[in-house]
Amino acid sequence: MSCMGLFYWSLGILTVTRMVTQGLGYSGRTVFSGVAEMVARAVVSLGFVGTFGYTAICFADQAAWIAACCYSVPTCLWCVKKSIAKLKQTK
Repeated sequence: MSCMGLFYWSLGILTVTRMVTQGLGYSGRTVFSGVAEMVARAVVSLGFVGTFGYTAICFADQAAWIAACCYSVPTCLWCVKKSIAKLKQTK
């Protein structure tokens, strides 16, 4: 539980950026953050469990959140910028 508590901030960022991106109409892009999560979990499970054991499994979720944030935050910013540009064109 202490492993997760240290990284809940990243889950908050991930949730907000996914919802903003999806709400702006770019729901297809949010799928890739899920793919980034899955890849990160696989990398941690296959690459680090042999060395770190149970501790690696404890940090698999957190690694997945961080990996998804690395994709989701720039994507969200890009979608917001694009949506603002569209709104300015319609005025």
